[in-house]
Amino acid sequence: MILNTKKIPFDIKDNLIKKFILKYLASKSAKRNKDNLHPVAVFNNEWIGANMFVDGVYEKKFIQDIFDILYKIKINPNKGYALDIGANIGNHSIQFSKKFKGVIAFEPHQKIFEILKFNTKNLKNIKCINSAVGEKKGKVKFRDYPENYGATHVLKNHIKKNYFKVNISKLSDLVKKIKIISYIKIDTEGMEFEILKGGKEIIQKFKPVISLEQKKIEFKSKFNETPSIDFLRQMGYRIFIVKENFKTNNFLFKKLVIIFSSIIKVNISREIIELKNVRKKDYNFLIAIHDKYLNLH
Repeated sequence: MILNTKKIPFDIKDNLIKKFILKYLASKSAKRNKDNLHPVAVFNNEWIGANMFVDGVYEKKFIQDIFDILYKIKINPNKGYALDIGANIGNHSIQFSKKFKGVIAFEPHQKIFEILKFNTKNLKNIKCINSAVGEKKGKVKFRDYPENYGATHVLKNHIKKNYFKVNISKLSDLVKKIKIISYIKIDTEGMEFEILKGGKEIIQKFKPVISLEQKKIEFKSKFNETPSIDFLRQMGYRIFIVKENFKTNNFLFKKLVIIFSSIIKVNISREIIELKNVRKKDYNFLIAIHDKYLNLH
């Protein structure tokens, strides 16, 4: 007897793409094991976790840029601490712990903090603090983004849904006992200015290198810089950005090189450029270096 069954559609193109992706991810995983990268748990449905799953380390070039800058201006990471404000699941903290004397990782989101603690539990020079950081002690509302926990941010208006409350502390109060702070990373989706104000005492004392994200919306006007940049300039800092050093101005060529460099090994030199006036646009990170170090060169 022959049973009639429905034909199951089979898309050869989709199947081939799936096979290629799985093979690519398997090879990446094998390379990570060979390189002995620190194993981490990630959220498999959000941006940072997806990037770490593919590359092993999220924002690897940025992390290397920071160490290159520190060595160039004669700051030895082994002698000081890094503050990772907005640590997420610990990607940057883990990499910082390899060269800094210690790392203080701040993460206010309870669910993310649990993963951060798990990922760093065997690294004795990382201390994790479950708190938001700002200008003064209190409580703040956070908006949640499960598809990209890195975009979770403080609510500055009165939305009644999809938020949670967390403790917030003044930065200088949280790190009173640290003897040397060499570097501060701030990635907090709009809270950078409040954090800088709350850390004014330690910034004046240690003059650490500072990296921070700045969004277009934070600029006061087309011709004025953000409050965070104004604050840093008043504290004696100069502002820099790291860019790929292409030998051409062809936009299409630059984009193609960047795309292919993520697939095959393409060495692109990078350079640090001072921004005398920071234009109004989104910056994944700007780097602030105190004039004290720049006058040595």
